[in-house]
Amino acid sequence: ALSGWLRVAATVTGGDQSKRALAEELGPHVTLIKVRKAHRVRAPAYALVRDDRTRSVALVVHGSSALDRDVFNDMAAPRAAFFGGFANAEMLDAARSVLDDVRPSLEAALDKHDDHTL
Repeated sequence: ALSGWLRVAATVTGGDQSKRALAEELGPHVTLIKVRKAHRVRAPAYALVRDDRTRSVALVVHGSSALDRDVFNDMAAPRAAFFGGFANAEMLDAARSVLDDVRPSLEAALDKHDDHTL
């Protein structure tokens, strides 16, 4: 299952596989609900996927592509208050961007398939 989600992430982040080929490879039980393929600062690429075999909805978000550079960026980034602690303000903005964009589709998928979990 993990390798399937890694293929989703690779497709979302510019892999050679088309969305149709990926859907065929993952099987008829998997539906790509929404994809944001363009990856920009504070607006990462993602895929929202429904898996009927596991009765789940998964949000796969593009992660870091240059660990060495990202470590330094993370150390220098401004902080933002978050759940009683602090978070990287830029990463928090990116997470909120994904949530704002995907929320209607995510809520609709979970409402329509109320036996599925996130």
